[in-house]
Formats: sequence, structure tokens, C-alpha cells
Amino acid sequence: MLNDGGVSVEDVDRVVLVGGSTRIPAVREAVESFFGRTPYTALDPDEVVGLGASVQASILEGRTRGMLLLDVIPLSLGIETMGGAVAKLLVRNSSIPARATERFSTSVDGQTSVRIQVLQGERELAEHCRSLGTFDLAGVPPMPAGIPKIEVEFIIDADGVLSVNAVEQRSGRRASTQFVPNYGLTSDEVDEIENDSFTHARSDMHLHRVIDLRVNASLDVKWISEALARVRDQLSEGYLTELESELGIVKDFISRAASDPSGIDAAEFQAAKESLDEKSMRLHETAISESLRDEKP
Repeated sequence: MLNDGGVSVEDVDRVVLVGGSTRIPAVREAVESFFGRTPYTALDPDEVVGLGASVQASILEGRTRGMLLLDVIPLSLGIETMGGAVAKLLVRNSSIPARATERFSTSVDGQTSVRIQVLQGERELAEHCRSLGTFDLAGVPPMPAGIPKIEVEFIIDADGVLSVNAVEQRSGRRASTQFVPNYGLTSDEVDEIENDSFTHARSDMHLHRVIDLRVNASLDVKWISEALARVRDQLSEGYLTELESELGIVKDFISRAASDPSGIDAAEFQAAKESLDEKSMRLHETAISESLRDEKP
């Protein structure tokens, strides 16, 4: 909590104990040892949450002024991306109300509909997060993969209601829905979700990185293959041999990443992709020049 809020132990003025278990001397001693100060015990720990809720209600109704009590989202909120990874738009412990926007695109040529799955949780893969629901953005103009710009906006209000809006920038087509993210979740379940994310943090981050590399590299391979089909006869044999060798290396990484992402060296995959990107620059320049010549009357 302190790390998420960007607060150090030294920034804490007073520690208020919450919950009956904080009456246990060992718990109080542990708190005092961690914060370096004696906890504030003048309030009944069984009533503290109720007191805080009443203050918050008074603030929301405008009866109490000059006091700021920030509520936060307990778990991150995001959407599933290509390959099953999670893009987090609102991270846990963000104060509410909150708003976040991010742009995405399509993964298939001519795609005219996008299904958006809204997720809650701290893991990096969609299968390990809680699905709040899905909705469809239809009427996307058919374009090559990666070209459409789809803006997804998350807005969570003071009541904790999440509104999700998606709009395709070129056509203006939009769709939206609402969720109550915290419905049905107990504090113990939230703690379990957070602890689970800590346990799997290293492996999850690796898998997320490999998935992103696979998705982006697949688009690179698609564009390079299409460009080669158009202008192959304008390129030297030596250059073609080098380019196709690097293309084969990246294709092999993509294939292995699809079947066993945990066994992929992400740094090697990244280096192979960057090398292919650099090698393909001459190809793209040739393809652009060819397109410009075709456009001349």
C-alpha cells in the first residue's frame, strides 16, 4: 500500500488500528516496530471502519467541508489484449474518481468488430484475472491489421461504478458499458489476489513480455512478407538472402513462443526482432518508392 501510494514510512504521521485482531499485543508490537511509532489506540478498532464510512458519506453529501478522504480501487482494471495478456488502464490503489485512456488496434486484416473483455486483478495474463464482462465494438471500417485506432476509456466514479467506452477514431463508431468492479469481492479475496500476484510476478512479467513480442513480431513478419511479394525483383540477391535469414529466425521465435512462451529468452527474441526491423528498412523504402511511382498519373 505504501509503495503504491508513493509514501514512505517516514511520511506517516499516525497509525490507526482497524479490526478486533489489532487488540493482540503481538500485532501492536509488530505495527510499532514497522512504523517506528506507537499506534493510535484511542478509537475502538471494531468501529473505525464504520466511523470512516460515515465521514465519507457526509463528505459525498456535502455536509462536511474542509476534509478530504480518498477512496481507492482495491484491484487494477484493464482489458485483454491479443495473445491473452492484460493491459492495465487503472492500477490498484488509484484514488477515485479516476479516468484513463489508451489506444489499441486490430490484429486481423479487414476486422470489422472488436470484442473487449474487461478484467480486474493483478496478474499479467487474462486467464488469471477476474472477468467483469465483455462488450463488442461493431462497424469498424475494414483496414489492414494494426491500422485502426481504437481508443478505450475507463472512468470510475465516486460510487465505484466503472464506465468503459470504446471508439474507433476514423469512423467514430463507439460502444460502452458499465460494471461495479467490487461487487461480490471480500477483503480476504482481494488480499489473496494481491498475494498471488506477488508470488507469480517474475514469471508473469516474462510471459507478458514474450506475448507482446510475439504479437508485434507477427505483424512485422506480415508486413515484410507483403512488401517482399511486391518488390522482390528490385532487391539484390545478397540483401534478400540476409533478410530472409533474419526473417526465418524471427518466425522460429514466434512459433516457439506460441507453443512454449515460458521457454523463450525474451532478450534474444527482442534482439532478433530489432535486427529484423533494422534489416527491413531498405525493403520498406523500396516498397514506399514503388507505391509513390504507382500513384503518379
